[in-house]
Amino acid sequence: MYRQRVPSLLVVHHTSSPSLQAMLEAVLVGAHTDQVDGVEVVVRPTLTAKTNAPYGLYVHGNSDTAGATRAVESITKGMGWRRVHDHVTVIDKPDQGDLDACWDLGATVAAVLAA
Repeated sequence: MYRQRVPSLLVVHHTSSPSLQAMLEAVLVGAHTDQVDGVEVVVRPTLTAKTNAPYGLYVHGNSDTAGATRAVESITKGMGWRRVHDHVTVIDKPDQGDLDACWDLGATVAAVLAA
């Protein structure tokens, strides 16, 4: 029996604060939007990532996100990942615009995988 391949959206996270948890949840809601069909969403902690994949990045910091963003860009470049959405960087508590950007990030990466 032939089984059609379903693309997987891998959400890699390091959720160490309530703000990062809220951002993760917004990404997951966006990735599960009814506007994108046929994508399996897989959630993994940072150290279990796969190679050669499209990606989007969301980062939270209390005063700065530049170092974390640089580190992720270095890692993803080495793994051959391709960025398909602008980074979402948030300082302090995420507001609704930040959470909307996270939603869009999740939906965009899911749509790239579904295409």
